Amino acid sequence: MKKTLVSSVLLLLLLGAATGCSRYYWSKAGASAEQFTRDNQACVQQAAGTVPAAAASLDAVRQYYRACLNSRGYVRDKQMDPPPPGSYRGIENREEFNAAAQAAMAQAPRQTFEQQLAQLDNLKARGRITEDEYATMRKRVVESVTVGALTPVPPVSAPAAVATAPPPPSLAGRWYGGDRSVLDIRGAGRQLQWDWELVTDRVTMRAMGTGSAENQVSLVGRATGFVQGGSMQNFAFSLTWDGPVLRGTSTGPNNVPRSVEFRRDRP
Repeated sequence: MKKTLVSSVLLLLLLGAATGCSRYYWSKAGASAEQFTRDNQACVQQAAGTVPAAAASLDAVRQYYRACLNSRGYVRDKQMDPPPPGSYRGIENREEFNAAAQAAMAQAPRQTFEQQLAQLDNLKARGRITEDEYATMRKRVVESVTVGALTPVPPVSAPAAVATAPPPPSLAGRWYGGDRSVLDIRGAGRQLQWDWELVTDRVTMRAMGTGSAENQVSLVGRATGFVQGGSMQNFAFSLTWDGPVLRGTSTGPNNVPRSVEFRRDRP
């Protein structure tokens, strides 16, 4: 009897091992395979631009990639193969992820040598990287530059005699939240950089990162000034731009979306 029971247990274990293994999958209520493919590709491209291409690291790109999918409402969990419907496989394998990130970097608009140095100077001035990290990254950027990548000095042109049309509205500038937070956006299109700060009587919170503005404003980065939890935690905004107003949600280290609204004028 005892021998039969042991044999049955071993048989069940073997059957369980043969049925499949657990792997990480992304899921979001109501998301189709086509939608995940679009969001996945967009997040790979956005993550590849978090730091200058010449100084980028795989770990940094992977962190921003996952934060980007989190900001779009996806959750990453382990599932047994085959996974339940609505589960989609993202970039997980190191070699696969590295190849996708390199391809995205090659397709993304390339920063000039001056822009890469300015971005590194900005990160150092804000205390986001150490002096040693700055020196290492700057050396990589300088060693990778070619003469053709240098931006020539533009010729000085005479002032226009006739007033030109006003420039189109720009997302860049400072936006003020109803909770007394300040969102500072720089750049345009797919080349956005941002800083966010909220100062209250009890706590000071800060975050920074990169993003893009197409049909929707997507800002992905990390928390840098939370009293609890420290830095290197995901922080993101998913916003809709309506003239002088930005509305949407923010997702902090606790991964819980929160409604936010920013305006051009200080409240």
